[in-house]
Amino acid sequence: MQDIFLSYSTQDRDRLTPLVDALEAQGWTVFWDHRSIKVSEDWHDVVGAAIQQCPCVIVVWSEASVTSRWVKEEALIARDRGVLYPVRIDLVAPPFGFTTIQAADFMGWEGEATHQGVVDLKEQLAVRLNLCPVVKPALEVVQQPKPQQETRTVSQPQNIADLTAERPKPFTLGSGLKVASLFAILSAIGWVGYQFITANGSTISDLDRKVDQQAVTKFVPERKPLSFEPKMVEIKAGEFRMGCDPERDGKCNDSELPLHKVTVLSFRMSETEVTVGQYLACVDAGACPEPEWREKGSDYHIETGKNDLYKKMGDALTGIDYPIVGVSWNNANTYVAWLREQTGEQYRLPTESEWEYAARAGKEATYSWGDFIGKNNANC
Repeated sequence: MQDIFLSYSTQDRDRLTPLVDALEAQGWTVFWDHRSIKVSEDWHDVVGAAIQQCPCVIVVWSEASVTSRWVKEEALIARDRGVLYPVRIDLVAPPFGFTTIQAADFMGWEGEATHQGVVDLKEQLAVRLNLCPVVKPALEVVQQPKPQQETRTVSQPQNIADLTAERPKPFTLGSGLKVASLFAILSAIGWVGYQFITANGSTISDLDRKVDQQAVTKFVPERKPLSFEPKMVEIKAGEFRMGCDPERDGKCNDSELPLHKVTVLSFRMSETEVTVGQYLACVDAGACPEPEWREKGSDYHIETGKNDLYKKMGDALTGIDYPIVGVSWNNANTYVAWLREQTGEQYRLPTESEWEYAARAGKEATYSWGDFIGKNNANC
């Protein structure tokens, strides 16, 4: 499976060659139909599989593509999967349903990799594609000094399995998963523990080597999570029906239609919503804006504001373990960027499809617990 699916009008193929070259120069693989579909393959099947599997889908809006049925259909699938990265190379309005999604601005682009639009696009793609797997022991490679003797032999031919018997077994993931699919909002990298990287059944004596020609890998413990870091849980891959069902949900907005099947890859998500305490740690560090109910001069300030919207919430608003409210999408992105900087982990916000998939918890009901909200579920 390639990293990036390129959706475009064939009339723009020559114009987009430099973009594909720039992406591949990053080490990413690109599904570009005229290069990726082999002789005798059914292009409909190949394209259909790729658009559902690639972690990123670039849709290029141009004078030719905005009227293309195929480009619009591919863009719809990418949007619903939450992996759409639009690019605009002509001064055109995106089709209906895509006007609110910010596109990389390629106005004036003549193929140069240094164009700001290309730079911005690569930065966003890197958030998803340049990630490490969840299973990631901390490694430190230390070059040993050259010994006096040519070789160095370990005298005890003990099995690696014996040496690691008391160590925790590492968590392993299915072989078919793409690295980029292992992360979602506040997705955690790393496995707390140690792991020997040797073949099964190898013995210490099998590892005799010339020390002056080899680097020794030393395993060090993972860092301890910071107090404000969220606890992560794995959401396994699967399919679900995304959108609004008029029979189940009643009135539906146009943006929620049609109801359609979406495939979601495995990812990790915080066990709870971001809490008041977690967000305010960013505020106190001077990195995040105040929530609306603490913003000085705001009509919604819980003490001085004219509007009592937040005042009515009482302790549910300010309790450190309650979900944070009164923050915008931009505030949330700022918080996640700060969290990445503080921890070195690749946290991000979930896509729309990831969020709905997790919230439904495998159910077809209006809520994960049933069709009626019930009591004590207002913050769910």
